[in-house]
Amino acid sequence: VPDKVSWMKPSLRGRLRLVKLKAQERNLTIEDLNQSIRSKWVILWAEV
Repeated sequence: VPDKVSWMKPSLRGRLRLVKLKAQERNLTIEDLNQSIRSKWVILWAEV
């Protein structure tokens, strides 16, 4: 276990940054999905 801790300590900041970036990417993709769904609904309404 001590090996793992010593290995994680230096890269903790970098890993946190990676996690943040991943979360931002996920949020962006979710927002994109929501927007595309909304635009599809708008198109459907326009067609009706």
